[in-house]
Amino acid sequence: MSVAINTKSYVISDVITDEKDIGKYLIQENIDNSLKFKLLRHPWVPNTNYNFKSDFKPGNTRAFRNNWLHENSSWLTYSAVEGVKGAFCRVYVLFKPSIHRGVQGNAKYSSHRTQNELITLCSKILKENIVCEASDANAFSIIADETADISGVEQLTIVIRFLDKQSNPFKIREEFLGFLPLNKLDSESVATQILSFMVNCGLDLTKLCGQGYYGCATMAGKESGVAKLIRDRYAKALFFHCANHRLNLVINDLNKIMVICNTTGTIKEFIKFYRESKLRRKLIPNIPLFCETRWSSKYKSIRVFSENFITIIQSLQSLSINEMTNANTRQEEAFKQDEFMQNFKSKYSITISLLNFKYTEILKKFLDYMHIIIDKCQQFRSRNLSENFICCVTSFIEEMKNSKIMFENLYNAMKFLSYLDVRYVFIGSIVTNVIIDEIDFFQQYVLQQITETSSFDLNSIPKFNDSETKFKNLNEFYTEALEKVNKLFKNSNIIDLL
Repeated sequence: MSVAINTKSYVISDVITDEKDIGKYLIQENIDNSLKFKLLRHPWVPNTNYNFKSDFKPGNTRAFRNNWLHENSSWLTYSAVEGVKGAFCRVYVLFKPSIHRGVQGNAKYSSHRTQNELITLCSKILKENIVCEASDANAFSIIADETADISGVEQLTIVIRFLDKQSNPFKIREEFLGFLPLNKLDSESVATQILSFMVNCGLDLTKLCGQGYYGCATMAGKESGVAKLIRDRYAKALFFHCANHRLNLVINDLNKIMVICNTTGTIKEFIKFYRESKLRRKLIPNIPLFCETRWSSKYKSIRVFSENFITIIQSLQSLSINEMTNANTRQEEAFKQDEFMQNFKSKYSITISLLNFKYTEILKKFLDYMHIIIDKCQQFRSRNLSENFICCVTSFIEEMKNSKIMFENLYNAMKFLSYLDVRYVFIGSIVTNVIIDEIDFFQQYVLQQITETSSFDLNSIPKFNDSETKFKNLNEFYTEALEKVNKLFKNSNIIDLL
């Protein structure tokens, strides 16, 4: 709701609402800075029982709503001053442009030069604030990444990372400082431009303690890379290979595996098929296109595809028999659907079987480790070395308890796979199940040991009878667990699938 004000005839009413009502300062020119701060941060706000309909004016289509103040609290303010009741942008009221009628009466500040100047001023103020906060820290590091903009100019993105001591509690902050155009791409030129940029920003380079770049020779070279040249001048500026770039390299290598390569290729074809037709797009939720330059960003597309897999299969079936669909589309999708289903069944079975086999190997190695310690404890007991036997059993249980995280990770991975409902895909076929029950058997035993026993205390050695009971319990678990693992190996069909 807008409010028109005639500044020539405007008179503030005798009705006083509140000192911090923004309507009282509409024509006031010189407002004290401390008052401005109060009006900006804590302006007067009508209570929830305020009757906005009473302020309704002829020509308005609807009354103001209280929830609008909460939704736009950063700039929107309401005034209850008689004669000007309504909503205002408090930033505009408190920082009115100096306009003289007849000289700049038509100024709109929409020129690209004016807009660029305003953006530059805002950027300068923000940068100064960031640099000031970073200067208060004992140290800071820089992160840089190079890319080409739409015009083909190579630019280096500069980010600083520092500990913000003013926050409570302290927190690590990463702040963008700006883009640095690169005229030359050799390491010496890039290093010189980075240092010049930081000096011009006002940063104290003696506090520079880290550098984060991607791993190309220009940036990370041990002899003449950018990181080496900067560290030669500032010895504390250690180099760290960017974790995101390393992840991207790992996923690039992972995509060379044929099964993964075929899977991503198939998903890409499906996304392309649905996105090239407006009618087909409506059949399934929107799936973002693959990012061709960052493999680590493709997980978003794959995740959405996985979450809506059943919907996609059903839409393909519908397309293959729908009379309203183009005949070529029906034929193509009927074939593509059948081919995809067969490939998916095969890949799913191989993947689950491989995971089952590898996780079974982990369980077997754990049991082999148990067997070695059980034999050692048995030797101490047969030779009547009581203290050695007690220490052996106690240490054994402590090692079992330390394996908690390993079994939790194995169980969580299998639990996630068990949630995938693929029964629809495997109608009439045998579904390969994950070995979640067997892993849970190990996990529950470890949790039981943590619950029943306390940490080993050298000043309080357990009694021989207690150790004897625990050792018997360990033997029973080992025997039952070994039987389960051997059964898994016996029933494994990984060789047949491969």
